[in-house]
Amino acid sequence: MAFQVKISDINALIEKIFSSKNEIFYSDYYLIKVSFELSNIQNESFYSLAEAVSTVLFKYNIELLKVIHKNIVDSKEGEYNFTFPALEAGLTLRNVSIILNFYKIRIIITGSEPFKGLNSEIKYFFDWNKCKNFDKKKEVTDLYEVCKLPQIKKDDLIATIFEPVKSAPGVDVYGARIPSRPVNDINVKFTDVCFERYLQPETQRFVIDVRAEKNGVLLCEFRKKRLTDIITKVYIWDKIKLRDIEINKYFFKTKPIKLSCAPEIEIQGNLSGNIIFNCEDNIAVTGTVDCLEINAGNNVKANIVRNTKINANKVVDINTVNNSEIISKQAIRVYRNLLNSILRSHLVVVNSKVISYILCTNSDIYANQLIMKGISVRNKFIIILGHDLFNKINKFNSDMEKTKKEINEVFCEIQTKINLLFEKIKNFSFVKSDSGLTILDDLHFILNAILRENISNKIKEDLINWIQHNNIDFYNIAKSCMSLISLMERHINLKLFIEDINESISMLSGELKGIKAVIAGEVTGNGVLIIKCDKDVMELDNVGKLNLSLVYDAEKQKLVTIN
Repeated sequence: MAFQVKISDINALIEKIFSSKNEIFYSDYYLIKVSFELSNIQNESFYSLAEAVSTVLFKYNIELLKVIHKNIVDSKEGEYNFTFPALEAGLTLRNVSIILNFYKIRIIITGSEPFKGLNSEIKYFFDWNKCKNFDKKKEVTDLYEVCKLPQIKKDDLIATIFEPVKSAPGVDVYGARIPSRPVNDINVKFTDVCFERYLQPETQRFVIDVRAEKNGVLLCEFRKKRLTDIITKVYIWDKIKLRDIEINKYFFKTKPIKLSCAPEIEIQGNLSGNIIFNCEDNIAVTGTVDCLEINAGNNVKANIVRNTKINANKVVDINTVNNSEIISKQAIRVYRNLLNSILRSHLVVVNSKVISYILCTNSDIYANQLIMKGISVRNKFIIILGHDLFNKINKFNSDMEKTKKEINEVFCEIQTKINLLFEKIKNFSFVKSDSGLTILDDLHFILNAILRENISNKIKEDLINWIQHNNIDFYNIAKSCMSLISLMERHINLKLFIEDINESISMLSGELKGIKAVIAGEVTGNGVLIIKCDKDVMELDNVGKLNLSLVYDAEKQKLVTIN
């Protein structure tokens, strides 16, 4: 169908549409939404209206779809929505909405704001303010200063980094790009760490956990930005050497001073005072240790230890020990003198290649394996072999006796309840079950098995099944049977506990075979050497030269001499 229209009519409609323009800007510059509304169109030519709409859209670099053009010409009421690409590839589409009825038309063109993205963020799990005034290059002389720094253990969480979310450009109503601001990334260098990247469920954002690869103290490097300290580097100081430590000032405190640190500590001097020192790694002291207590996560090495309790997870090496208690899980080695002290470890070695004799007096050694060479025993000196092993075995044997007694008590209670059940069963008639036996005969079979001490999970399940199938017909009997279930479970668990105890005793008995002692030296003057191994006791006094090789004979339950 041909339409006769005047260009002036179309231009008039275009002017009316533009005169109703309503604009929304982004950042006071980019037009991201424009709308037009034209009323009283019922007397207008709808072909002219379609051409006017097409021209308006064209000014915004949008082409009106032919199907919508036709619908406007045909004055079909409705809402027509479509998208149109931007001027550049890769930008978001613009949305166009045309709402038409017989009296009014509305046109809306919408672009999109840029996506701002998210800057990278970092969350620290230590107090980095403590690192501000610390200068690693300056000689450290105060252990207390080191202990105030942030301490870190291997695998501890140092920081969490939230990765940046990229920004994206927007598009204005003309189809032109609206640039986005770039996001900032975190520029912090980490050393001696491992990284774990994952998607955080609550934020749906990728994060990186930064964890320590070793023990130490955390140190930071900073730069100034607008009077603010910005961290540029985080690293772990794992080996610290200290000189001329004046810890003696703590001695005048009424309460002990507790100091804790994670890195390996080497003190080139003395460690003394009223302090308790905890270290997650190695401790080495070139001088004298004279304090309340030292606890080390790894090894301890010292020249002289006196009046001190030492606990170490690995090995303790000391030249001279005096009036101290030394405990180690692996080994203790003494090279010069052992005086008025207690040593506890799996392996104890008292041996020197430097001096002729190691003076040993008024001390106790608790060990599974002992090597003492070149010793000179004065006064009373006690060796207790396998002390912890025998204590554990005795404890297990005691637990076993108590458990056996409890098993008998539980079984007596089970017997009493079953005898009462048998009396109740006599009062019931017998009904056949699927097995050909009477239902109560099935119960008889189960109860007799229990009385034969055949109490197992299988019998317990059989009893439970019988209760479930006959709970209605034999309610009183089923109710009485229910009271047996908890007793049977207790009996079964106690039996399993006995098995665990036997397994533990068997393992410890195997370790008893490793008890041995090699002792060479002399016992002179008023010296007395006492060697104990469980109930076996050897006492040697004023024997002069001494050369013993002993092992524990589990069958004879005593120490025997080997060549």
